[in-house]
Amino acid sequence: MKVRILVILTVLLALTGLQSANAYDLEDYPAPFLEDSDLNVRIVIGNDCCTPYVVEAANLIATLKSESFSTIEATSNIDTDTFSKTSAPILTIGGPHENRFTAEVLGLTYPTNPAEAGIPQKYALLEQKTYQGNPILLVAGSTEEATLAALDVLKNYNKYPLQGHAQLVSENKELRGKSEDCTSGCGSWGKCTDGKKVRICYSLFCEQQEEEQNCQLCTEGWLDQPFCKEGNVYDVYTSEDCGEVEKLKLECEEGKKCENGACQDGAKNITTNAVKSEGFLQAIVSFIRNLLNL
Repeated sequence: MKVRILVILTVLLALTGLQSANAYDLEDYPAPFLEDSDLNVRIVIGNDCCTPYVVEAANLIATLKSESFSTIEATSNIDTDTFSKTSAPILTIGGPHENRFTAEVLGLTYPTNPAEAGIPQKYALLEQKTYQGNPILLVAGSTEEATLAALDVLKNYNKYPLQGHAQLVSENKELRGKSEDCTSGCGSWGKCTDGKKVRICYSLFCEQQEEEQNCQLCTEGWLDQPFCKEGNVYDVYTSEDCGEVEKLKLECEEGKKCENGACQDGAKNITTNAVKSEGFLQAIVSFIRNLLNL
């Protein structure tokens, strides 16, 4: 259904000159998409999200079309398509958790929690960037509501004080500037307490916020299910946060061998192997010969 909507959107936009990749700021908007009455834009929306983005993108482009009096070139793609990343300025819609191309432009793997990109809860990042020599405008929200709010700000750009190369838009369409001195991202998870674990994330505001996740508290220690590995006794060790890892539990001394999860001496090993391979009577003969060093 989404692909069909995007195809329809592309056809509609087709009723509507590659811009050199100068450095653009938000106050330049609707440049780089609309310059000298020429409209030139490629829209990229995440395949795993969200039909409302398609509708709002169409409304946004309709606004730009109304201001264009000359050439109109507009196409749309989902992020799993193969498309040119340099043939036209790109408007990429959706956070790094729902749009592969957004994650790529931000240098992140997909999917990535928006908090790890410094995007605060209930906010969207509006940022003009240059990627592979091509201008890109990111509309990347931590929530669907925030992304839609940012798209509405762009649609009504004359009513909002867009400035700098990046700003954050709240779900209520309040704008805040991004600090250039912040190191955004998240720290490691803390210990599981009362079924919750917490980590600290730093936003593009230089503000600290807590992120919480459900967890299960386990008793730290061995599972007491020993097994043989590399000639020694191993077991599974469980941590407090229920992580499990194989660990060396007992190193067998020289002359002993691990069997059935325990270090056993050579005579017992020979006996066990003999019983398995030769039958009971032959095993006794082999055992006696071993004792007499025959």
